Amino acid sequence: TGVQTCALPIYAEKLKLGPDFNNSNTLLNAEVALILEHKLNASQANNVQPKSIFLKSYEYVNRVKRFKNKEDVQQVRQDLERCTLHEFEIAQLGNLLPDSADEAKALIPSLVEASITNEQLSEALEQLRGYRSYAS
Repeated sequence: TGVQTCALPIYAEKLKLGPDFNNSNTLLNAEVALILEHKLNASQANNVQPKSIFLKSYEYVNRVKRFKNKEDVQQVRQDLERCTLHEFEIAQLGNLLPDSADEAKALIPSLVEASITNEQLSEALEQLRGYRSYAS
């Protein structure tokens, strides 16, 4: 049929994301925006017109990113990595920026069984909100 199926079930709530994600790094939207901005600047410096799909992707991540400047993005990543969370959970927390530990666990079910306590999760989310920017 041309459609490939994964032999293993995929369960995000148990962090079983499938073989494509086994050795992958998960990025925050703000990190993707920084990478695409670098690529855009390099293209412009070489007088190369980016493709339409590239520009749409660039516009999208800049619209949905939660953190604006590079230093804040790096700090968010470092703060979340100190919480000893899975890469997927780090990216989800940084992209969704839930208001509470309960909301985080509802949106990211794998956090229910993570080693982080509600208090630690609430503190981390509060810290992240301090870095938050509204993208323009």
